[in-house]
Amino acid sequence: MEQNIIKIAVIDSGVDLGLEYFVHKKIYALEVTEQDGEYKVVNSWTDDNGHGTEIIHIITGVIGASCEYEIYSIKVLNHDLKCSIGKLCYALGYIAENLEVDIINLSLGFYTYYMELHDIICSLKSQVKAIVSAFDNNEKMTSYPAAFPEVFGISGTKTIELDKFIYEKDSNIIQVSDTPLCVISKGGKRKSVYGNSYSCALFTGILAKELSKNRFTLEVDTIIHNVAVKKESLRRRLPGNHKANERALIFPMETTTEEELIRLSYYCEIIAVVSFKKYLIPSIDLPFKEGIKVIPVYDDMQKACYLKPDCIYIGSLAFLGKEKEKFFYHEIFDATAMHGIAVSCMEKPIEISLDEYSIGRGKEIPWYEYMSVLL
Repeated sequence: MEQNIIKIAVIDSGVDLGLEYFVHKKIYALEVTEQDGEYKVVNSWTDDNGHGTEIIHIITGVIGASCEYEIYSIKVLNHDLKCSIGKLCYALGYIAENLEVDIINLSLGFYTYYMELHDIICSLKSQVKAIVSAFDNNEKMTSYPAAFPEVFGISGTKTIELDKFIYEKDSNIIQVSDTPLCVISKGGKRKSVYGNSYSCALFTGILAKELSKNRFTLEVDTIIHNVAVKKESLRRRLPGNHKANERALIFPMETTTEEELIRLSYYCEIIAVVSFKKYLIPSIDLPFKEGIKVIPVYDDMQKACYLKPDCIYIGSLAFLGKEKEKFFYHEIFDATAMHGIAVSCMEKPIEISLDEYSIGRGKEIPWYEYMSVLL
């Protein structure tokens, strides 16, 4: 394997190599085909779904000009993003016998445990630096190969910045940003995407950059451990004019997700959630738990304010109707003004464009600084 080239295999729905974006990139496109129960590998430059193209766009966008790389796209997923376990295992076996790669990206998975899949993953473990796979977006379902101990399982979170990740070494689970990304899909179409599949690609790109610096000096799990951020270090300045570690009341709206509350729990101490029946919050199970601590739920803002919080955080007002908005202002701001409590809205999601940043500027600049923010 060439010393300075990071090689990545992406097993997915293929790649649209006809896009101008990929013209000068080293991408080798293959496909596993099946006929009468027999598999074979052929050249392929198409993507029937667009998912594989999006995954490769993210990986290459993150790596940028930081190192030389080669991508081996192996198409196994159809237009519905489905494939047989036999086809996936054949693709992995093809890598084992014919390719020398550093990273295998698997933004896919099965709910069923298959021993044949586990066996081929185990055999590949000694050949590649890292096998990276996305967990299913439904956290209640176990998915494979992400759940295999030999694999770095990826899940998305909104508690962390784009260029960072959290590593849970005991379980081999890695949490990566789930910020919506603006990507190029098949046919050159641009779309906003998020989910564990895309967080997986994000991590693959970050890992490729780190491997290019430390490939011959450190083991991959040591590299990941050294680069990962610690959860306790995520406490930082809150939105608005507040300080970290303040005691906060949370007033979620119907669009607020539990992940947003978890993210806020890294910034501050959540002392209570305020919930009125006329402001539905179907996406959150209450009482909300922060770690092992159960956060109490109040249906009276005045009573909650007697807990003497430093601030109160509310969900997005954009989805409130006129009538609800009027009640909201009376019940929230009247109560908080009486107690002198500051009020802030939760940060709204942003979309990040992974357009390739220009090179030749004389110095390497972090890839995330070149991403355009689309508010």
